[in-house]
Amino acid sequence: MIPNYASAVILNNLVLAYNKTASTTNITRSIVNYCLANNTTTSLNLNYGLSILNPNNSNNMNDIIVFGKGLCTTDLQDGLVEVPDTTSNQFGFTLSNILNVSDEISNCYILGAAYLTSRIAGVTVEFSIAKPSADPNGENIIFSKDISLENVKDILKYSTEIVFPEPTTNVDYSFLLCKFIIDVEKFVDDYNKDRAFISVYDQRQPSGYFGLAEEKLYTAMIMNILQADSDINNAANVELNNVKQIVNTWVNLDGWSPSFVEYWATADPAMPTELKDFIENQLGIII
Repeated sequence: MIPNYASAVILNNLVLAYNKTASTTNITRSIVNYCLANNTTTSLNLNYGLSILNPNNSNNMNDIIVFGKGLCTTDLQDGLVEVPDTTSNQFGFTLSNILNVSDEISNCYILGAAYLTSRIAGVTVEFSIAKPSADPNGENIIFSKDISLENVKDILKYSTEIVFPEPTTNVDYSFLLCKFIIDVEKFVDDYNKDRAFISVYDQRQPSGYFGLAEEKLYTAMIMNILQADSDINNAANVELNNVKQIVNTWVNLDGWSPSFVEYWATADPAMPTELKDFIENQLGIII
């Protein structure tokens, strides 16, 4: 008897839960690097700053999102690079800069991401609007307000059915800074008529530049930070081994006909993407 498709959905949810755990290991490693000022990357590093600010400068009154000064390093430039430049302490972007559309839109939610990007000419911030993961070069995703803002937040944070394509036009490296939801009441590309609000979710994982320079602070914190990093990595490894054991048992059930791989190669509905990727990456079984 072939296992019910619901078993694939349940196991996919298990893999999704593990993926959330695994993502925390990147965060704790970033905290360690930040505290130790470990910035030995050869591509693009955010070392400090680029946090989202409440603007206090009249020059930013038209901007919907404002960043503080950032410090970064990249193998395309010599030494430390200040963003946006050596004289400005904050910089912002208008709704028009982010959306880059000419059509009128209203009563909708738009999901996006901001990337730090580098090229020979310099380092800057660029934006990406959510697209279907099945068609990352397709149309932008726009959610009608018949869906609640809370559900949109869950989609932004957890959905694997959307992607935020990294900028590629004349870009050598990119680094995710934040994701955001723009709540659009009306946009006609006219500041006096546009009405929109933005909710920003910080995704930065800076490697550090200054470190914990104060001796007492360093002594009090660094051992606990290193221990937390070790504990979280150990917990993630235990969870990974448990999930692998469960999924492997499912794969080796006797009910698949003619075999597990042949069954899922033509199955309708197909195996959920996250479960398929997990089986390929962790068990070495290509479907």
